[in-house]
Amino acid sequence: MQQYSDIVLNFKKQVPQWDIVQPFIESANLSYTSIFKQVITLIRKSDRVLKYLGGDPMRWDWNRFRPLRLSREEDWSDWLAFLIERSNGSFNRLFLPHPDFLNADFTAPRVEREVPMEGYRSDLIIKWVNNTADHIEVKVGDTSIEKTFGTSMAMKKKYGGKIRSWKDWILLLDFQLDSWEEVAISEGGKEEFTNVIITPRIWMDVAISIRKCLYEKLESCLWNAWGYAFAGSIESRLYNASKIENINDKGNTFRISSGIISQFTILSRSMGNE
Repeated sequence: MQQYSDIVLNFKKQVPQWDIVQPFIESANLSYTSIFKQVITLIRKSDRVLKYLGGDPMRWDWNRFRPLRLSREEDWSDWLAFLIERSNGSFNRLFLPHPDFLNADFTAPRVEREVPMEGYRSDLIIKWVNNTADHIEVKVGDTSIEKTFGTSMAMKKKYGGKIRSWKDWILLLDFQLDSWEEVAISEGGKEEFTNVIITPRIWMDVAISIRKCLYEKLESCLWNAWGYAFAGSIESRLYNASKIENINDKGNTFRISSGIISQFTILSRSMGNE
């Protein structure tokens, strides 16, 4: 019996004492509550501004949105291409800044999809009216980001002297930024890619740029309708920004917490002066 008591005593000593983490849990809860309240305030403000569209996109469940597909990376590229090509210049100026462009240069670009060249295939080639072009590689989790440098070189070779100047972009999910920094150093350091500079953007930048256009009514009614749906889909599917009435759900604490932070960041940045 004494031996059994010793075993139980030793077991109790080895069991983690959860009291030491309680302060962290309480602090996290306080932080969550604070952000939640700010999100509600921002949503209500956004509702008023976007009343003409039925309120904020976060009021809707975009996970059940089926009019257009979003199951493949190509589908996301198609949506983005449409919004760029149909923009009156306002969205393009926000999402793809070119300090040397005139406002008119952002309007009526021609967007080409899936352009092949020497074993590479670009996602988007944007031909601007001022005879310059942008190349965008679109990623929604695809890990093969190293080929972006080779794709850029292939596209420059394909179009040759037809384009006065080029700018390269890569559109990523947030968690891919660290991997991209490593690739940019390893691939960008190669002699054949000396003159290739690729600027990373994240999908949150797309959503925020769309929202700014919606708040200020900068684009056409048609563009606003599709932009509204695309922003909502980006926020819910890529950033866990759940329908606002569901964010108290306790089924997945990490998902809900990350969603709240994403909602706060998107709303505060898009309604601010950034």
